[in-house]
Amino acid sequence: PIKRLTEEYNSLSDEEKQHLLKMIETNVSKLNFRLSQLLAFRKVDIEKDELHLSTENIVPLIGTIYSNFSELAIAKDIDYRFNANMPEVEVVVDREKIELTLFNLLSNAFKYTERGGTVIISCELDASKQELWISVKDSGCGIPKEDLNKVFKRFWKGVGLSLANEYVNM
Repeated sequence: PIKRLTEEYNSLSDEEKQHLLKMIETNVSKLNFRLSQLLAFRKVDIEKDELHLSTENIVPLIGTIYSNFSELAIAKDIDYRFNANMPEVEVVVDREKIELTLFNLLSNAFKYTERGGTVIISCELDASKQELWISVKDSGCGIPKEDLNKVFKRFWKGVGLSLANEYVNM
């Protein structure tokens, strides 16, 4: 999109320019995410990664992550939803690690969900048990039974799920 924008700038409509700029923004976000993922993986690999806890309102945090995939959902004609049973939930989390974990889960959900499919991210508080459940569900092809034991192994299909697993287990 950068090449097209620079080479054809004067002949593009404002709408086309906005579309190309949005694509550039999305691509930069993806590159930034991948770089963060590799750096985080390196930290985990040398066992120097620590939790940096803070109190966060998790619902708007998830909402922000959700919005990062909205354009992709439109482009792939995917029914994309965010469900939360509470408007606000204060939790103590490592913001960076929860963001990276959810980005990885959503990236995989979109990667394996066909056009016209569904991706849902949910945040449910069970106040009676003082438990918060965050889930990502999709209508994608799923993982064959024989590969389930490989899902969180390093470099099986990238580093994302392995890193997410490391963070969840911290």
